[in-house]
Amino acid sequence: VNFASGEIWCSKTTQEKVLETILKIAPAEILISSKQIGKIPLPKDIAVSIIDEWEYDLVTAQSIMANIWEEHYLFKFGLPDKNCTATIVSLINYLKSTQGTEIRHIQNIRWFRSEDFLQVDNTSKQHLEVVNSNNKHNLWDTLDKCATPMGSRMLKDWLNNPIKKISIIDSRLNRIDYLKGEGTPYVSWKGIAQEWCDIERITTKISLKTVR
Repeated sequence: VNFASGEIWCSKTTQEKVLETILKIAPAEILISSKQIGKIPLPKDIAVSIIDEWEYDLVTAQSIMANIWEEHYLFKFGLPDKNCTATIVSLINYLKSTQGTEIRHIQNIRWFRSEDFLQVDNTSKQHLEVVNSNNKHNLWDTLDKCATPMGSRMLKDWLNNPIKKISIIDSRLNRIDYLKGEGTPYVSWKGIAQEWCDIERITTKISLKTVR
């Protein structure tokens, strides 16, 4: 879950690739069913919270999903089947319990299809110094000239998950051509964007009632 953008990302992997997938995502915390403890290898440097198995009841989860996002949530979010709903709901329930309030700002669920992205394992990313490095000089820091924290986070996400779909790549390049084209409109746009607050963070705080 990305609290800042209000999104939940979902995907499937095999048991053999669980550890590799976790290292690639680099989450701050891992939730695991009490039934799976000891069956799945987990990194030692990431916090782990155990969720009771009954939290993953599929029938209850489907009812909760339909109540939050209406009955056509599978079609709305492009989810492949209902089997992932129990995991999504257990995550939402965990956030409610830890934050002590309703999680209202999460409005999008995105299905991560591995075939849509270039697959780069965690070891290769470390060697290439994509977003992390020992000397704090990495590709993300070099390219990050974004005017807002929201743009910086999006750039980091794009570098971590390089897209393969030609239509999306062309769309991004066309926008760059426009912004760097006649009159260099990106200069004025950047000046405007620098005045913006971190809207994603603010909406998260409003939802959690932690605005000061």
